[in-house]
Amino acid sequence: MISIKRGLIVVRQSPSWSTIQSIDDLKPEEFDKIACYKIGTTRFSIELWNKIFKKSFFEVRHLLKLLSIQSFEGAHNTDVDLSGRRQRISRWRIMMPTDDDDWVKSDWLKHLPNPNPSIRFCRWRSVKFNGEIHERNDSNIFSYTNNYSAYPLSRKFYKLQDIYQHGSQNSCHNLLAPPLVEYVDSPITITHKHPASANMILESLQLDENPEKALYSSVEKYLSRIDRLSIPEELKWIEPFVEKSRRVFSSLL
Repeated sequence: MISIKRGLIVVRQSPSWSTIQSIDDLKPEEFDKIACYKIGTTRFSIELWNKIFKKSFFEVRHLLKLLSIQSFEGAHNTDVDLSGRRQRISRWRIMMPTDDDDWVKSDWLKHLPNPNPSIRFCRWRSVKFNGEIHERNDSNIFSYTNNYSAYPLSRKFYKLQDIYQHGSQNSCHNLLAPPLVEYVDSPITITHKHPASANMILESLQLDENPEKALYSSVEKYLSRIDRLSIPEELKWIEPFVEKSRRVFSSLL
């Protein structure tokens, strides 16, 4: 086995936000089925967003994706696969799947164990950012969207589809024990739960009988939380991303 420590960030398939011309391009009803939403939920949410904010939903998601790509491309000794067409687990790099709006620490690889004849997967402390910082206490027993990596050895036992989505990888991971899997108690990635994420929009709309007010308020509350934010030392690396995200959402109002 090659022991060179190099990373590969694989961005899960996502729309080319900058080229979307209409909601139909997103096939929102298909997304509703996959996400188990009531049919029409995603279309209604995007149409409402485009009605009340100064920037379209697609433009905001494009800006957030650019911010995340900046984060990914700033990672040391790491390649980035943005194609959405990857077929296999890397045979020589530590591979981390992630969504197109999340953030990674530039020295993330430094915190992980070196490849060895045993290790297949590694998890680390998961942190959610929604204007506030929320650490997930079950990170050592649950794989979220971007708190796990697949080592080259895992290629012998799994196909990419087994570990590409976090729910599937979680099932594989929890059948194993050290030294086949390891855990690192360090926050080297951020799950960004911003107001333009599908789950956050749905959550906002369920909180108020006035959907227009609820969606507008979700952005105001996100910005208000950032204004009061105190970032601990081990997460100081997120400061530039928080500021740029704040600018994106401030430009909507």
